[in-house]
Amino acid sequence: ASSSTFKRLPKSLEKYPSEYAYLFSQLDKFQSEPSENFADYYLIPHIVRRVVEGYVGMRVPNISSLKKKVDYLIEESSQKTQVYKYINEYSHQNQPQRNKRHPDLSETKKIVEVVVNSLKEKDQEHCEALLHL
Repeated sequence: ASSSTFKRLPKSLEKYPSEYAYLFSQLDKFQSEPSENFADYYLIPHIVRRVVEGYVGMRVPNISSLKKKVDYLIEESSQKTQVYKYINEYSHQNQPQRNKRHPDLSETKKIVEVVVNSLKEKDQEHCEALLHL
């Protein structure tokens, strides 16, 4: 005979109603307490991309290109360029030479700061709600 057992959900599934909410929390946490774990630096570019795509996709669903999403979120021109380059450089694996490179600690901190602060400036109420989940 087969049986089933109910187990408590992992805290991350219990606390966050969506992947987007969880990923935002990870960026916010990284901004306030940058990780010393080098493996995290491989994940952050993907998280940045997913948060940018998720937020802009929700706010302005007719913006489809990543470049235009970054342009929508970030006000300052040089920061737009930096964030777009960072996302493309480290969250795509379409060029073999990129596979051998890893994100730089100081660059990663700067990009996370720009993205999180841009989100907070653009939509403070949204960010506050996410931070109080």
